[in-house]
Amino acid sequence: MSEDVAPPASRAPLAFVSYRRSDSLPYARWLGETISTLFGPASVFIDVDTEAIRAGDLWPDRIRSALGSATAVLAVIGPTWLRTSDSSGRRRLDNPEDWIRQEIEHALRANVLLIPLLVGGADLPSPDALPESIAPLLNHQTFELRDANWVDDRGLLMSRLEQAGFERLGNSPVFPDRNAEALRSSVRDEQLKVLKHAIELAYRTRNLARNLIDEFHATRGDTATDPQRLVAANANFEEILFAERAILSPDIFQAAHSFKRTLGVMRIVLLMNQKNTSPREPPRKTRPPPDLDRAFAALDASYAVFVSTVQAFLGIK
Repeated sequence: MSEDVAPPASRAPLAFVSYRRSDSLPYARWLGETISTLFGPASVFIDVDTEAIRAGDLWPDRIRSALGSATAVLAVIGPTWLRTSDSSGRRRLDNPEDWIRQEIEHALRANVLLIPLLVGGADLPSPDALPESIAPLLNHQTFELRDANWVDDRGLLMSRLEQAGFERLGNSPVFPDRNAEALRSSVRDEQLKVLKHAIELAYRTRNLARNLIDEFHATRGDTATDPQRLVAANANFEEILFAERAILSPDIFQAAHSFKRTLGVMRIVLLMNQKNTSPREPPRKTRPPPDLDRAFAALDASYAVFVSTVQAFLGIK
């Protein structure tokens, strides 16, 4: 085992919870709540927290910033952590751009407290199963949070954080002692709520785009439509992407982001097709603008992909 290094006295203790959503989201949420309850909200970073990553934030920048400030990294390892693959079947850990891999690599380089945390009955990976850059993770003391032994295991883990400089709050905290099944049920309920909102918003936005095109064709572009309505719809959808990113599965997040991107293209194409109505503006170039109906077809197709991805996640055929 390697010897852990205590954080510098000038650095406020911060625990960064590294986890894979498809593998250990309920456990990561419980862990974040527990650390926050015992040591205060500023003592933990987990991207489930909508206060940690607000709508409109550039989440990669926020994650890198939190990693740079972290004095402890808790690598949550669930049953599928090692073998989770991307859409092409490639194991995510084998991708140098994988966030989990980058978070562990950072912790190893920065020489901060790094704790492999086994949850859900997961086993510790063997050294040859890990990319070489993160294989030293196995040199660090491992903790296990067992479904049937939350209290004792939690106490050991929190004591280890105290040894690393984390200070308990003065009051007597009431811990979120849910069992594993209750954690999974809680997350599922939140996912359903977010997905319902996202589908409703995407449906209304697609219909708004269709209505704007109908207005455009009805006036032959002589009367300016209001593409700003698409801007507002885009902002609302972006809020889901950023504020609820941790609740969305990777496939749903990707499909939702694609829909948002085609919505932005739709607005630009609509603007390019409108006739110049201001005498102060120079005449538009004679080159024909992009086809508006084709732009909507792309938006409609991305909407269909988003809906089908949500249905697959929910087990709806």
